[in-house]
Amino acid sequence: MRTDYTKKAHIAFPTSAYRRGSAFEYLILSYYNLFSAVKVEEWSSCVYGKSGKLYQCDGILHDGSKRYLFEAKFFQNRAASIRDMHPERREAAATDIDCDGILCISLNGFDDSVREWQRKSPLEIILLGWEDLRIHILSRISEFSTVLLDNISIFDRLAISASG
Repeated sequence: MRTDYTKKAHIAFPTSAYRRGSAFEYLILSYYNLFSAVKVEEWSSCVYGKSGKLYQCDGILHDGSKRYLFEAKFFQNRAASIRDMHPERREAAATDIDCDGILCISLNGFDDSVREWQRKSPLEIILLGWEDLRIHILSRISEFSTVLLDNISIFDRLAISASG
């Protein structure tokens, strides 16, 4: 059965880089929030550490035994680099807010400089690309979603993504 996508088809793209990044953070945290084994303790917000310092964080996840500072990177045309990650700040924030590690997710993966940080960091650094999560997240979306991360081709009034 073929669905006619031309009837009232709407695609909502955030126009600013900031909003695209925020939508990406929300999509990933919403996905993790569906699982009983993972608790989203903080959504994008500012959090005070034990030291009294205020940190902006994309989120904090708890898997029942470990807490992870969540960091999302949404670069449409490149992998995230070490300059984007600011490892010293991330590690200091994670330690000060009692996180055991840092979960980093990037739309286009990570370059070798980030993987080097992952190997050398005293904290557990988990690196996931959109491709690692894509099939799992898309399998949970059954209706219209306002976050579109796949490349699309537009034909007249029809938009087709890589996932169909």
